[in-house]
Amino acid sequence: MDPQTATLTLASLISNSNPQSNSTDQLNDSANQPLPVARRITPFDTRVYSLLLQIPPGSFTTYSILSKSLNSSPRAVGNSCRRNPFAPTVPCHRVVASGGSLGGFKGEHLSKIVKTTASSDKEISRTTKKTLLTLDQKRNLLKKEGVRFDLTGQKVLGTPYAGFKCTL
Repeated sequence: MDPQTATLTLASLISNSNPQSNSTDQLNDSANQPLPVARRITPFDTRVYSLLLQIPPGSFTTYSILSKSLNSSPRAVGNSCRRNPFAPTVPCHRVVASGGSLGGFKGEHLSKIVKTTASSDKEISRTTKKTLLTLDQKRNLLKKEGVRFDLTGQKVLGTPYAGFKCTL
C-alpha cells in the first residue's frame, strides 16, 4: 500500500475505534451491554502502524529495519506491534526478528470495559486481557500470504522489505 493510502486507512481505523461517549443516547440501556473503550493510540504507534500498512502481502520486514525507519529501537517497535488493536488489518504479523525467526512473545492487549446501568448513572469499569496472535497463527498468516519458510518452518526466507516512506 502506498504511504498516502496507508495514512488514510490508519486514520479511518483510529477514528472508528474512538471510545464512545457515555451519553445516554449512545448507550444500549435495554441490553445493558458493556461498551469497549479503545486504548489510546500514541503518536509513535500511529507511525509504526502507518509503516506496517506499507508492507506488501507476501513480504515481511524486521523489527530492526522498521526501527531504523522510525529512528527508534527494535524493542519499541515490537511493543507497539504487540499492542496493535487493528491486527491483522494493520499487519504486525509481517514483522520478524533480524535472524528470520518469528519472534518470541505472544502479546496481550488490555481493554477497558465500561458498563452503565439503566437504573443509575454509575459506571462500572474493569480491565480485560485479549490474547493476540500466537506464533503458529503468525506463521500460518505469513504462509497464506506467500512468505516462504525454511524446512523447519521456524525462519522466513527471502529479503526483508525495506522500502518504507515515512509520511507522519
